Amino acid sequence: MTLHLTAHLPLAGALALGMAAGLAAGLLHFRLLAWNAGLFARGRPAAALGLQLLRMAAIAAVLALLARTGGAAAVAAALAGILAARTWALRGARREAPAATHPLHAAQALPADTEP
Repeated sequence: MTLHLTAHLPLAGALALGMAAGLAAGLLHFRLLAWNAGLFARGRPAAALGLQLLRMAAIAAVLALLARTGGAAAVAAALAGILAARTWALRGARREAPAATHPLHAAQALPADTEP
């Protein structure tokens, strides 16, 4: 059985496939970004750079595969899925971060009578 990667999907199928693939790839991408930042923070730049290359290659591969199977509609939907995953990841990171590390709350964390 041969898989034809250039077969084009109907528009609704391309949009659904692109959105699902983009959301899944985006969630993985941003989960690995958090891990990547931890590697840099722990002084492991070689591992962090390797993971960075892996993250970028995975996103590029997903987008290239979608371009071959679903065309521009699938790629556009995948980009929308990646942006949705980014929004979701940022909301989760804001909930987990202490208030003093958030730029909008940092000024409130200082006592009022403290001079710089």
